Amino acid sequence: MPKRYWLMKCEPSAYSIADLEQDGRTCWEGVRNYQARNFMRDEMRVGDGVLFYASNADPSGVTGLARIARTAYPDHYAWEPGHKYFDARSTEAEPVWCMVDVGFVERFPETVSLATLKATPGLEQMVVTRKGSRLSVQPVTRAEYATVARLGRRARAAPSRAVTGTHVRPGLRPRVRGVTARHRSAARAPAPQDQPTGSSRPVVTISVRNSRMSVCRSSMRAFTSSMRAFTSSMRAFTSSNRLPTSSNRLPTSSKSR
Repeated sequence: MPKRYWLMKCEPSAYSIADLEQDGRTCWEGVRNYQARNFMRDEMRVGDGVLFYASNADPSGVTGLARIARTAYPDHYAWEPGHKYFDARSTEAEPVWCMVDVGFVERFPETVSLATLKATPGLEQMVVTRKGSRLSVQPVTRAEYATVARLGRRARAAPSRAVTGTHVRPGLRPRVRGVTARHRSAARAPAPQDQPTGSSRPVVTISVRNSRMSVCRSSMRAFTSSMRAFTSSMRAFTSSNRLPTSSNRLPTSSKSR
């Protein structure tokens, strides 16, 4: 039989894609809807693809991928009195409910929310996007499965942006965040011989380091001139206020007071 694809819902408080990633494989018990049970019992096969859907979450949506690891077998939790999934109608001899095993495949970096699913072209007929759809196990088409998987992987595949601005003039390299003064010389524009073939616009080379050094040298010259003027003023002031020497000192009396 050809491979089929499914969407299976579970509340994160009960079991999440992170739990499945840690466990690697788990049983999908607790299904108590006849239509969902029939999908599991009659149509699911080992290897079928699964969209792992977090319901009643913020936001609700597909959080990863899984696969069917074991076909349907009796849900034994229905036979255990006191268990939340206990159903007196189901017995070992005549089980009413069944479950399957699912295995972990992939965890998305971010949830593909229900709002995103509804807004994505090609998913208009997806069961989960329809109003009033509450079935915990739903069939999806191969195309729908591929589209959702692509949406989930988009965040992981998006390259990190290391440059600022949205437009770079031809011949100039973008400014890189975190470049220190020691490395600025390496961030200059390419030399004229590196200009791309067919470019009619000349390559402009800008040396941030050289321009800043020129400004620094000009500032130092101005500072030196100011210091020289200050030194000359201090010398003139000292000469005009010099203390008397021994030759012109005023006479003093030899008597003690």
